[in-house]
Amino acid sequence: MKLTQRQLDKINGLIIEEAKVRKELHEGMYESRKQSLMSESLMFEGTGLEGAVEKFSQDIEQDVIDYSQDLIVGINRVLYKSLADYMKLSGVVNMTPMTWEDELEMHDIYESQMELANDISAAIQTYAKRMMEAAVQVASVPEE
Repeated sequence: MKLTQRQLDKINGLIIEEAKVRKELHEGMYESRKQSLMSESLMFEGTGLEGAVEKFSQDIEQDVIDYSQDLIVGINRVLYKSLADYMKLSGVVNMTPMTWEDELEMHDIYESQMELANDISAAIQTYAKRMMEAAVQVASVPEE
């Protein structure tokens, strides 16, 4: 069965719309995680360092996002090289890592990349938050 150009365009439009919805959902999940992280800082009221955890999280947020994106680029580089090597060994396809990157760019792997980036960011922010909480506790303990 051969599809008409109009049908192909409609299918492509649906795929693009689905990708937009998925992107919005992932961004919403990330924002929800961030808000939950910020709300826990209230436990430090009365120490003089109430806003320290939240401020620290806000200060490093862009650095964490940039670092996560750098990690994604590095991970993709390794994955495309590994994929090319595996396919060569299997004798199925003889393509370079760059060719795989170009070919797979047309497919919807954005959702997976966003999920990985959000998970990396959340893990780093959780670690940073706990480190800052420990620093606040150390700074709040009166010296005897």
